[in-house]
Amino acid sequence: MKLIFPMATGTLMLTVLAASSWAQEWSGSATLQAMLPVNEFQENTSDISGGFGLQGGYRFGNTPLYLGAEFNVAIMGVDSRTVPLSNTVNVNVDVDTTHVMGQFLAVSRLIAPSGTFRPYVELMGGGNFFNSTTVVSDRSDGDAIATDDETHSASAWTYGAGAGALYRVFSNDAPNRSSEEMELSEGYVLFSVRYFSGAEAEYMSSGSVVVDGNDNSVTYNKKTSPIEQWAVSIGFQGRF
Repeated sequence: MKLIFPMATGTLMLTVLAASSWAQEWSGSATLQAMLPVNEFQENTSDISGGFGLQGGYRFGNTPLYLGAEFNVAIMGVDSRTVPLSNTVNVNVDVDTTHVMGQFLAVSRLIAPSGTFRPYVELMGGGNFFNSTTVVSDRSDGDAIATDDETHSASAWTYGAGAGALYRVFSNDAPNRSSEEMELSEGYVLFSVRYFSGAEAEYMSSGSVVVDGNDNSVTYNKKTSPIEQWAVSIGFQGRF
């Protein structure tokens, strides 16, 4: 996996240099994702994270070369507790701390230019972003009555490689359709498997918020490790 970073960097640079040719195929996708942590990251979190992703990009000319940008977000867990609103008023409130991981990625892909079934391989590089935010809610109606400042936030570089496939489920290429019109011409079911590695980061996940039952004091157990994980995605991609 140590070779992934130089491979990703080189491929992305070559992709940018190849961008002088006009894009023939614009596309956008939306996916549901499962993130499976491995190694030390798995030991610290144990939970599988679920989330979604959005991607947009284009394929150059009649080549298999595709360049895109992607945003993913996954929930790493929620810590919930009930505490007194104050020492003088006998009213309890719910306090929820949500732990979220986001990704901003540049994607370089080699994909079959056309066909009903279009397999591809890809390299990714970008950043992981971690955020934990606390919300205080009224127990009677569940409405939020206060939002604390961020409990924790951090970021770190990430890179990875993967493979996937598109399966065409409809086509709308009318004979008189202009190639300059930006309208949906094909739709695909998308499936992919990826492996991510990256720099060490500090983060929180489910179980990081510990409450002392004696005095309701709160301890935030932040964890540190390289961010290594598998990502499995399924979704829809449209070609314009």
